[in-house]
Amino acid sequence: MSPYHKWELKKRSWANCSTPILLQKGDENMHLYLYHVDASYCDFLRKFDHRVLRTLNQKNRPYVGLAFELVNGIKYYIPLTSPKEKYSEMKNTTDFHKINSGIWGAINFNNVIPVHEQSLRRVNNKMDQNDSKEDIQYKNLLSNQLDWCNANRDLIIRKAKKLYNMITREKAPEKLVRRCCDFKKLERGLREYCKVHNLKLNNRYQKIIIEYIEDDEGRIVTKQKHGKMTAYRWLILP
Repeated sequence: MSPYHKWELKKRSWANCSTPILLQKGDENMHLYLYHVDASYCDFLRKFDHRVLRTLNQKNRPYVGLAFELVNGIKYYIPLTSPKEKYSEMKNTTDFHKINSGIWGAINFNNVIPVHEQSLRRVNNKMDQNDSKEDIQYKNLLSNQLDWCNANRDLIIRKAKKLYNMITREKAPEKLVRRCCDFKKLERGLREYCKVHNLKLNNRYQKIIIEYIEDDEGRIVTKQKHGKMTAYRWLILP
């Protein structure tokens, strides 16, 4: 029987949060940008979860998405989709949110993946004199999507965190689980990818075990540090 893990966060009311969500200093003013994600990296991750999206959409354009630190210093990539007629009939859900009521597309939270910054490439949506009419329309769409996302940044981050916790804490309905990527498997994939390519992960908020102590009830507790916040985890053995 596996040990039971529970978190108690000192000076925080997050006692039920098994995966602390920590934002770096200055995140309250964080500006979102659009990115493409490297195709070879997605192919690598697909070995860990077949639900990882292909990097090209139906028009053979590379998918565009947002990227920001979501948990423990790990950056996550969230793909956006172009407008579709069916969006007018769809409602926002835990893993799906329409951009400007679907007029400018939508955000697919179920397809978020952990990513290393070196696998991301900033999208250039500035107009160029050689742009075709289609290019101009597409860049206008991207600009509208980005403006909306920055205006609703807190909503996006909040929904991403909520979904992450529901899936990783096994509190999501079965239908939602089937639609979503397995975030923990993909985080293992990310670590493996970094090991293969000699890349360093941002460990600013990774758990650091400081010491083992015994609490008042005789449980063995690991005292750990998350940035400036101290956390305690105890193991109840079978």
